[in-house]
Amino acid sequence: MAYITKRGNSYSVRYTYEDEHGKSCDKWESFPTKEAAAAEYQRFQLVNRMPLVIAAAAVVVGFGLGLTLPAPARRLLRGLAALTYSFYLWHQMLTVFLKYDLHLPAWQGATPPNQLGDKVWMHRADMLYWAAALTTGTAAYFLIEKPAAKALHQIAQKMRAEKAR
Repeated sequence: MAYITKRGNSYSVRYTYEDEHGKSCDKWESFPTKEAAAAEYQRFQLVNRMPLVIAAAAVVVGFGLGLTLPAPARRLLRGLAALTYSFYLWHQMLTVFLKYDLHLPAWQGATPPNQLGDKVWMHRADMLYWAAALTTGTAAYFLIEKPAAKALHQIAQKMRAEKAR
């Protein structure tokens, strides 16, 4: 991650990264003008986002050529796509609830372990929060969204049938 900050009479690009031991580190590069710092920031973004751009371009070209995924993969992606909105609705609220209200994964003190750089705790927290959001999102989709959509569809059909008479 990188961002630009003003330091005295110059501008710096601050890079945050993890070293080979998993420790969070900062690197600063100073520039005389904001424009020079912005140019370095853009170069950093280009280099670090290029693999994602290439992958997206490959997908677009593949679909443009008429290439499709096998049927089982399409079914799996369709199912995941159906769950994404429920996941989106629940993930942040569950994360905050589990972390700050229930202190899960367990931690002590006033400062959460992620702010202290505890990588093991952060990994456990990520797994717990993902599992909770996926489980809740899936339950909400099948127990609330699908039945509500079916009921609304039936109401709409009845209204159309009455209107056609």
